[in-house]
Amino acid sequence: MSHLNNRKIVGSKRLQERKMTKGKRAFLEASKITKANRDFRFASDAPFESLVTMDRKTARARARWLEANNNIMDNIDKSIINNVFGTGIILNAKNKRILKAWNRFIKNADISGRYHFRDLCKMMLKRRMVDGEIFIKLITTDDGLRLQLIEADRLYATSQNRLGMKINNATGEIEEYYFREINPDGSINNGTKFYAEPAENIINYHKANRPSQYRGITEYAPVILDIKNLSAFNSSTIESKRASASIAYAIKTTGDFGGFGAGIDEDEEQIQDVNGSSVYYLGAGEDITQLSNAGEGASYRDFSESAIRGIAVGRNISYEIANRDYSKVNFSSAKSSILQDYKRFDEERIHFTDYVLNVIYKRWFKIEKLLGNITGTYEEPEWNYPKREFVEPIKDMQEIEKKLELNMTSLSDVVKETTGRDLEVVAKQISEDKKTLEKYGLYTKQDLEMKKAEAKNSKKGGENLNK
Repeated sequence: MSHLNNRKIVGSKRLQERKMTKGKRAFLEASKITKANRDFRFASDAPFESLVTMDRKTARARARWLEANNNIMDNIDKSIINNVFGTGIILNAKNKRILKAWNRFIKNADISGRYHFRDLCKMMLKRRMVDGEIFIKLITTDDGLRLQLIEADRLYATSQNRLGMKINNATGEIEEYYFREINPDGSINNGTKFYAEPAENIINYHKANRPSQYRGITEYAPVILDIKNLSAFNSSTIESKRASASIAYAIKTTGDFGGFGAGIDEDEEQIQDVNGSSVYYLGAGEDITQLSNAGEGASYRDFSESAIRGIAVGRNISYEIANRDYSKVNFSSAKSSILQDYKRFDEERIHFTDYVLNVIYKRWFKIEKLLGNITGTYEEPEWNYPKREFVEPIKDMQEIEKKLELNMTSLSDVVKETTGRDLEVVAKQISEDKKTLEKYGLYTKQDLEMKKAEAKNSKKGGENLNK
């Protein structure tokens, strides 16, 4: 009896909920509850970490799977990394002693001795995009600063401390990080062995969207399902095409006994193979129909293009870079798309500079000075990123000339953007090149025009003197 009563109570509650939600009105249209937006039942205004902590690990594992198995995501990641770092970032330092010490550091920055600083930078950005975060440990040694990259898996998070860190409740400042120890074979110790690391020695490189966020989430998150659906659709289409390409012959008998010699070759044996395909014999009254290919024609192209466009938007990059396809746009549209991508890459460079490069450099400078390798006072560093190629070389150069003429930009900025080097370095190289050319009686077009102008003025001066 009690079981029946419970069922009635549950049924009554559900009926009440349906009545309450049916046509529920709200002052804001965004708060209205309808059948079309019932999926919003998972929406919450809780702090960020309360919402995503339980899902972070699963999302990261799926992102890593897609990183390894999906060529679209791999291409997007590589395009971003190549445009941000290219051949590497150069420190712009006037002090030769500082520059020499820094160049020595970037060759030996990795504590394990395996990677160049340039490779470490690329891994930092890659792991931030895929895993959502990467931990960079700053280690002081007798030889100077060294870096250790720690992946998110090693953070020691428990049911009591889901973030794997100690936070000052009053200020929100992170005081310590807790990391799992590594086994002799390189695997992560999943037991209770861990160590605490002061927050001042750790850079938790991630992108935060809310003040209540302490850790990163994979940047694949908005598009993970879209990528998986595209991969599944591609696999199904390929299987369908393979089956269609291997379609077999069928021999159909007619009448009660079939036609004379049906399915018999010249040796009076049943035909089993034709052109490498199998042959099947259909009985009386049977027929064969070829199944239509669901992934054939425009439907496949439309779905793939739509899915890739959605993925590109989710990753904040153009469709053309995501798919390496410029066939659907004219030159003007392609240039506009590239310029928007440049803004994306510039934002990545600024973010990496502020949260990684400058932090590392400040610690490095302090240690090098204590070791006596450099002298002077600390100054904010200047970084030269790789040069950016022109989209329309002639028009772009004309635009630069006009900006310089109107004092809308500086020559230093132009040189840095177009060559990735400092103006003084370029000017010195040009001066040395001119000396080399003059040594062999060669001149640039500009130098020849100047010499002609000087000769012409000199001739006029002589004529005036004679008069």
